[in-house]
Amino acid sequence: MRTYGELVRMTAEMLVAQRHLQADQQWRRQRCDDLLALLLGGSGDSPRLLDEARQLGLKPQLPRVPCLFELAWGPPPRHVVGWLMSRYPDSWCVSPARQSLLWCRPASVALDEPRLLERLQR
Repeated sequence: MRTYGELVRMTAEMLVAQRHLQADQQWRRQRCDDLLALLLGGSGDSPRLLDEARQLGLKPQLPRVPCLFELAWGPPPRHVVGWLMSRYPDSWCVSPARQSLLWCRPASVALDEPRLLERLQR
């Protein structure tokens, strides 16, 4: 019985640790989204906000090129955000409206716009 009890205890500890990690990741994502909205909304020159953005790894010092996408059909903006963020690291994405997406890519990233639009349409 001790062996099974130890397995149950270890499983419970792992589940609690996993929940804690998920909650931490959720908070981090939400805080990043909030910071991006503030940084892009015009109140982003506060040293405190910039410092917090650096701590979260958002790299606010990089010059960025904004691109606004109007998504008339297709996947929800969160799917497009995931796709863009996986292919263009250090990008910022916010969805100001239900079917629109503001993507701020680092200016140093070379971009083949026709190819990007073709992939987005797929």
